[in-house]
Amino acid sequence: MNFNDHIEKLTDVDELKEIIDAASKRIDAIEFAKKASAINQIQELMLSNDLSLDDIPQQKPRPKVAPKYANPENPGETWSGRGREPKWFSEYINENNATREDLLINK
Repeated sequence: MNFNDHIEKLTDVDELKEIIDAASKRIDAIEFAKKASAINQIQELMLSNDLSLDDIPQQKPRPKVAPKYANPENPGETWSGRGREPKWFSEYINENNATREDLLINK
């Protein structure tokens, strides 16, 4: 009998909840062990190459960009012009035969 067949035969909700809880704890333990192993490997590489945390460049946070476009129907919806166009932006342009310039905040 495979695991799925065994589960299908269970009718006690509490027993099923115990199995779920045990599986969740096992998943957490496996994930913790994987992370611990990765950290150990990183530490060994750093030691063997005479590196410290100061040798690793830190990523600088990107500055927030002011919004460039606003939705005339809902001025709270804005877009900086970077990244993917928001749905409201393309919908407004298509539905109103508008241009990007029509949605500029500072015209």
